Amino acid sequence: MSKQFFRARIRVKDFYLGLAFLLFALLLIFWLIPNYVGDPLTQSHLKVRPGTLPDLIGYLLVFLSLLLIYQSPRTSILVSRSEDKRFSWTIVVFIASIFLFYFVSLLVGLLPSSMVIMFVLMRIYGYKKTWINVVIAVVLPIVLFVFFEKVAQVQIPRGIWFEDLY
Repeated sequence: MSKQFFRARIRVKDFYLGLAFLLFALLLIFWLIPNYVGDPLTQSHLKVRPGTLPDLIGYLLVFLSLLLIYQSPRTSILVSRSEDKRFSWTIVVFIASIFLFYFVSLLVGLLPSSMVIMFVLMRIYGYKKTWINVVIAVVLPIVLFVFFEKVAQVQIPRGIWFEDLY
């Protein structure tokens, strides 16, 4: 197959991926958050509105998906068949690990499960320096946990096994 075929294929994939992310972000902003995130009037003890982080993520996703759509005709990356297969395989692993993360976090809590999934995903996606993986996988969830628990006063799920520990 020619190089031109691979270029066109990548452009189309980027365009449709950006379009899918854009549709998901709009669904998140206009339907999921308004209908399924708690009402701030009934939760007046919170310093941060419950929909703040989902709103931020939704608008960031809109921006990034529009950027991907905009960049899709300009993409000139050549992808071989083995890289294309690896790309498909890593997406399946990523989606499966997110579901596994959800169910494990119900048992052990968000903090330990996020440490494990961050380390595993960094290894899968190619970052091979183990000591940096461990530092990032331990420090980042702890910093986020302390921020949300102490500053934003948002309770982080502790899990069934560790409800009384922290």
